[in-house]
Amino acid sequence: MIAPAVALLGFVAACSDTTTAPATPASRSDNAMTQILSQVSTGDTRVNQATAGDTVVTVFSVGTNTNNGATVSIGFLSRIDFPYQVGSICDPLLSSYGPGTWNDACVPLTRNITITAKTWLNAKGKLETDFQPALRFVPGLQKSVGLLLKDAALAGTRIDFCTPTGCINEALTDPSLATQLDPNNKFVARYIKHFSGYTVTAD
Repeated sequence: MIAPAVALLGFVAACSDTTTAPATPASRSDNAMTQILSQVSTGDTRVNQATAGDTVVTVFSVGTNTNNGATVSIGFLSRIDFPYQVGSICDPLLSSYGPGTWNDACVPLTRNITITAKTWLNAKGKLETDFQPALRFVPGLQKSVGLLLKDAALAGTRIDFCTPTGCINEALTDPSLATQLDPNNKFVARYIKHFSGYTVTAD
């Protein structure tokens, strides 16, 4: 999934399997870091990236070739992976959004969508990233959208979902969203079921 981890995990090359049958809980939780980093990718779909002050702003388009995935660099050596491109995304015009809806069935998007990612280091030296527009991802797919953020410390860290009112450790109620650590390459990674904001948090 993520280019810097290719050598470590023996990156899985192109695959034409587009089956979308729900995975079993065991297959989604075991060796989660390996699963996230080995999802199919067809390369970086970045459209434009610039630095605004201390923030890396990445504007990219996710395409309609659902036979393959797309990996996007969002700055600070961090990445996001869409295993089925727009087939991973709920159509925002036809789908609900908000707490309590993350696992609801939805209509997959069938058109290109442009996403803006803003990524920066907060006052604690931890990465934060915010994505717009707010989107939800199709539940029950064999491969899920994954987020990989660079972090030098690793110990005691996780990726939390953040809103203007605070940050949430989603793994407390959904173990499939637990953060996985890659100590060799200094990454933290997890599956995500929705946008918008995430941060690396140290306990």
